[in-house]
Amino acid sequence: MIKHDAIYDCYPQVGYIRDNDAFDRDGNPVLYDEAVVLAYMESKSYIEKRKRAYPSFGEQFDILYHGGYDAWRAMIKQIKDEIPKP
Repeated sequence: MIKHDAIYDCYPQVGYIRDNDAFDRDGNPVLYDEAVVLAYMESKSYIEKRKRAYPSFGEQFDILYHGGYDAWRAMIKQIKDEIPKP
């Protein structure tokens, strides 16, 4: 997750961001807490890690076809266990 996305998620009143400065839709500055934004980013970091760990859809379909649902489910569970939600 990039910092700008985290700012938008944490502060819905933000209309746009220029560099590291946030503004509402009328152009007024919006102050945000850097620690809150960084904590939010850390809390969502597992999502990107899981995306990189999952096999492609083609590989997953191949596991389903050759090994069945239980084999596919076991593979997904292993990844989720290795990269848990915080």
